[in-house]
Amino acid sequence: MAGCDSCSSDNIQKATKQQRRVLFIVLLINATMFFVEFSAGLISHSTALMADSLDMLADALVYALGLFALGRAAYWKNRAALTSGIFQMILGLGILIQPIYLLSTNNVGVLIAAGLVYWLSSPLPDIVIGLFIAIIVMRSVWDIIKEARANVEILEF
Repeated sequence: MAGCDSCSSDNIQKATKQQRRVLFIVLLINATMFFVEFSAGLISHSTALMADSLDMLADALVYALGLFALGRAAYWKNRAALTSGIFQMILGLGILIQPIYLLSTNNVGVLIAAGLVYWLSSPLPDIVIGLFIAIIVMRSVWDIIKEARANVEILEF
């Protein structure tokens, strides 16, 4: 658009650089949280901590794919979203299987599970919270995959 200062390539490059910086920072935060929570989950045999850590890993990988797709064509952005959704689906399935093998999406649920495990001397609260987190992750993943597939199909036709 003629005379549109906000549409200049300098402004677009500046916005892309800022987006790249933000994505990189949140990628580092989520990757760090994954390693901390997963290690703590392994040490304590906590399903809830391991489930939440895998959610952090999925978020980190989503941000990594976002960095890859930033500034690329819509085709690559939609492929990155679809890949992200499929990866999160795999992680969610792993979370659902993990409690059977070992027998949050928010940290408050994980802390409540830890307190209940201690108080009741039972792993059951940990398993329930872990499964609850997995269900929430799987539900959001399904929405991501449906939207990404619809966008990819539109671009392919």
